[in-house]
Parts: sequence; C-alpha cells; structure tokens
Amino acid sequence: MMSPLVTRVRALRQERGWSQLRLADEAGVRQATISLLESGKVRRLDTEVLDRLAAALKVSPLELLADERPSPRRRRRG
Repeated sequence: MMSPLVTRVRALRQERGWSQLRLADEAGVRQATISLLESGKVRRLDTEVLDRLAAALKVSPLELLADERPSPRRRRRG
C-alpha cells in the first residue's frame, strides 16, 4: 500500500497534467526524486523537498501528508 504522500503527490501532479519532469522543474528538485517518491522507494523525505513540492502543487505540506481515508465511526452507546 502506498503512503498518503505518494498518493497525493501523484494525484495532484496528474490532475495538472504534469509529467514527473515538469513537477521536478516546478519544485526545483531532481526528476529522480519524484520518480523515487512516486515508486515508494523514498523512506524519509527532507522537509525542504516536502515544502518545495507543496509550493509547486499549491497546497500546504500538511495536505500532502494527509491520509484521506475515512476514519471508522464510533458507535454511540446508550
């Protein structure tokens, strides 16, 4: 299963119709960084790179990290 970060970066990039190279150029990082990230091979991402990706994609860093899966509902007692 891919991390929320991988899923969000790929989805936002694709929504914009950008290649990995375009995102890399917009964020000021290497294309290899984007490729490794999207393939799930990056275990730890430098906060500067996270900030650059977020700025390029026009979202907050927290939005890139957000897990959008719905949380299970708790049953009300009573």
